Parts: sequence; C-alpha cells; structure tokens
Amino acid sequence: IAYAAKDASTDVTSVIDRVVRVAERTPEGQKVVWQKDTPQTLMASIHGDDLAEVLGNLTENAARHARKQVSISARADNGVVVVTVADDGPGIAEEHQADAMVRGRSLDTRKNGTGLGLAIVKHIAALFEAEIKVESEPGKGSTFTVIFKG
Repeated sequence: IAYAAKDASTDVTSVIDRVVRVAERTPEGQKVVWQKDTPQTLMASIHGDDLAEVLGNLTENAARHARKQVSISARADNGVVVVTVADDGPGIAEEHQADAMVRGRSLDTRKNGTGLGLAIVKHIAALFEAEIKVESEPGKGSTFTVIFKG
C-alpha cells in the first residue's frame, strides 16, 4: 500500500472490469454468475493498484461464499463514489459483522483463511478516507459498500 497519495485518481469502471475478469477465472469465480452495473467512466480518489486490492479481496470473498451470483456496482452519488460488492451466500450474523474486518480473525469455517483480506480492505479504505458499510443477514447474503469521498 505504497500509493496512498492524496492526489491519486483512478477510473473505477476499468478497475472493476479488470478485477472481475481475474475473479471469473478462479475456481470459485467460475461457479457463479457475475453481474456488473457500472457507468462507462467513473473517477475516484484512490490509486488503481489500491482499488484493485480492495475490490480483489471483496470479490474473492463474495465468489467464495456465493451460492449462484456476485454483483458489483459503482455509481456517483452527491459528490462521492459508491462501489458495492454483493453475494447471495450464507450471510454474516449481525453480532459477527464487526469481527469480519479485524486482522487475523476469519469467520470462514470451511477454509483455512488468514483473516487478512477484509482487514486489508479496511486499512486501504482508511488511508483514502473511504467508508465501508456491511449489510448482511444469515441466509440472504452479504453486501460490502465502499464510499470514496469526491
């Protein structure tokens, strides 16, 4: 995470396209349908490599937990850029949602995860003063939203 320059700017749509192309080729990614809803161009104040790291971790988790589908969207909204990654997987109980972002704490009981992916997302988001929201309900999937200031 060497790119936390305050003057960084990246086309979110092109990074999403690149990350999804990679995710679709993974074993988990080949098992799900990918849906994208992005404008032709959308700029955010973050370096492209850092955004790719954030989206790579979120999409990898979504593909691993999805039953059938992963959705990724991006939009401009009142001066901020909103990027959302959602899956239709088992979801996260409300009392465990904060734990999902803690370094070294993995909620995935099916695999030997390190618990670093979402902690990295949280760290990069903090460097760029972005906000992360988690919406999840057991049995209904999870939605991770990253909001970048304009």
